Amino acid sequence: MALITTKQLQKELQVSEVTLWKYRKQGMPYKPLGARLVRYELLDVLEWLASRERVVRPFPAHLVVSSDNERWGDCFEPD
Repeated sequence: MALITTKQLQKELQVSEVTLWKYRKQGMPYKPLGARLVRYELLDVLEWLASRERVVRPFPAHLVVSSDNERWGDCFEPD
């Protein structure tokens, strides 16, 4: 499989170079080809991204709409 550059991966994923650096620190696969030169296998990166657990932060309880479409908790007073 062909290796792609950082710029190509940025364009493919629509992320910044800083984001790719953070992803590498988090374990994203890459191939170091020198002190400051890295390449990526797109399929490996896509598989890594798909396998990551997503952290979902729940909404604060006062912002959750109830199942019977009541107003947003205590944020708003009824008219």
